[in-house]
Amino acid sequence: MVLAVKPTKTQGPTITYKCANHYQHPDECEHHNNIGYNTLKEIVTLRIKEFFKLMSNDEIIDKLIKEKSSNNDIDNNLINSVNKNQDRLNDILKITRKLYEDYILKKIDEDTYDRLLGDYQKEQKIIQQKIMDSKNILDNRKDIKSDINKLQAVINEVIDFTDLTEEIVFKLISRIDVDYAREVDGIKVREIKITYRFIDITL
Repeated sequence: MVLAVKPTKTQGPTITYKCANHYQHPDECEHHNNIGYNTLKEIVTLRIKEFFKLMSNDEIIDKLIKEKSSNNDIDNNLINSVNKNQDRLNDILKITRKLYEDYILKKIDEDTYDRLLGDYQKEQKIIQQKIMDSKNILDNRKDIKSDINKLQAVINEVIDFTDLTEEIVFKLISRIDVDYAREVDGIKVREIKITYRFIDITL
């Protein structure tokens, strides 16, 4: 969304967030979506205060840690994948050694040696990347407690704020999604989702 400033005769300029995509590509984005700056600021302020209360609850934090890091099925699958790929790397090492010996002993010609060696080296790179990706996922899952501690440190730093500033928003929030207003039972409602930094949780 982009900021738009509109002058008024009685109350001075009003600041509004508008969906730029709707104005630039009305065929793709059919819904006119805008929200007043002060309205959004008030909503985000209340939601942040509610989030602070959640993050002060030890039971909720323990639940969050378990949800983010204790899915045994996922962990076991990742560990099994790493072990399986590591076994294949060991096999490739043995095969390439034998391949070299056969080449030295003239059991295979140079073209065959180069072709087979190239194939095994390509497979080796793919498997090494898979192992690295799996280990990174496992490490990230293990670091959730550290990430929560980082978030709580930021919360403690700004917990008594009275005015929501850009600095506070940037420290706490990575993304704010504002849906267009819908009419439900004659009442206009809209969904606003806030994604918080460090733990990548959306509320």
